Amino acid sequence: AELQRVNVFTTGPELTLRPSYSTFRNVDARYLQVSYQTSPFDDHNLSAAAEFGRQISPLSSLSLMAQAEELRFSDTSVNTDYNRRQAYGRYQIHGARTSIDAQLGATQANDVDHWKTSPLVRLELTRRISAFSIVTLAGGREYTDSGSSFARLAAGAGGGIAVAAAAQSTGNYLRDYGSAGWQFARLRTTLGLTADWEHDAYDRQTNLDTRREDVGLNLGRSLTPKLSVSLTGTADRYDYSSQGYVGTFGTAAAALTYRPGRWLFIDVQYEHSFSRTSGARALLLEDTGYDENRAFIMVGYRPHSDAASAGE
Repeated sequence: AELQRVNVFTTGPELTLRPSYSTFRNVDARYLQVSYQTSPFDDHNLSAAAEFGRQISPLSSLSLMAQAEELRFSDTSVNTDYNRRQAYGRYQIHGARTSIDAQLGATQANDVDHWKTSPLVRLELTRRISAFSIVTLAGGREYTDSGSSFARLAAGAGGGIAVAAAAQSTGNYLRDYGSAGWQFARLRTTLGLTADWEHDAYDRQTNLDTRREDVGLNLGRSLTPKLSVSLTGTADRYDYSSQGYVGTFGTAAAALTYRPGRWLFIDVQYEHSFSRTSGARALLLEDTGYDENRAFIMVGYRPHSDAASAGE
């Protein structure tokens, strides 16, 4: 497996106007730069978007949104410049216990020398099912690319540095995805569970189509005001069926944290990481995976931390 760092930088102005109490206008422009450690995929992305909406109640709104993007690459001998655009309707509601963001429309890309159109669907749902727990659900379909995917990459309940499949192309692909999460926090105990699924279908290089699943777990418990314990675990599976390669990797960890003072902490942690591969290509590459065990002690000093502010 190939590992490399990917740096993503984004900036740009946003303008919000309210012509009346119940209507609003949002206009923004974005510049996105993606730099790869080893792959020749460095690029920059220019985008502009406009949203016209109406507040239908104090908690909900309806709007129409249009967005256009230009993707330009540093090495055009390896990468093909292309454009994307999308238009959709959006409904948002933020209640006392439930939040919904639903988007429905169309998305287009021209990386195959002509415009291709696909339905665009995005749904995010957050529900507080009790005073101590929250459930989140998300799913949809959209056109994207490896750079944009890295830009929104986030760690699940297991925490740590988020890892994605090594980018093999800058091409545009159709992303179908779904995710679910549960967070629980009460008194001295916290618990988090996440699960994600994704299928990527490329317009140009169909041999790169992949399916991904991952799960994450985080369990924390304060044993005393100064001593706490945590258990974390993550597992990811990438299936490149057309290439005859399936990779599974993950990490399980246990940590004991002691806080002798308001700003000082000592963290003792053990981690086990693993990687497993299967398929014809894995056999050809003689890639059988690995197991790795790590143990370390970290002494930290955090002045003016949240714990100190709370008087812990």
